Amino acid sequence: MIKNNSRVQPNAKTTVFIVFDKNNDTDSQIKAMIQKSKRLKIGGSKCEICFSNESFELWLLAYFEKITPGFKTQKQLNLALSKYLGETYVKADSVQMQRIIKENRTLEAIENSESISEFSLDHQSTNVGSILKEILSELKSPTK
Repeated sequence: MIKNNSRVQPNAKTTVFIVFDKNNDTDSQIKAMIQKSKRLKIGGSKCEICFSNESFELWLLAYFEKITPGFKTQKQLNLALSKYLGETYVKADSVQMQRIIKENRTLEAIENSESISEFSLDHQSTNVGSILKEILSELKSPTK
């Protein structure tokens, strides 16, 4: 996508983020994606993976509660988000996503997901908070 977009001019200061979740992908498919991302260097840019196991909804739930290393099914994640939203959660609904992040609880979500922030294929995890923490740090001290 970057190669085909003439408005984007990546360089050595550019970081490309690939955001995906485990869902039904096999471990070997995910490992292949990680290896491919390590080789991705467009205009000297680097690539980072934002990954959630089982799904991105795990990260969204961190906006409302502390997430532990136990495992929640997709159904459990959806039900929990529905409870907090006061309506049935619909995956990728932009209005609901805006409501979740509108309260500006991103720092709280980062803290709520710290215990599961290490990339893992074996247990519930999401490194989205760790990556956002890094980005926020870079924004505070742009001379890095």
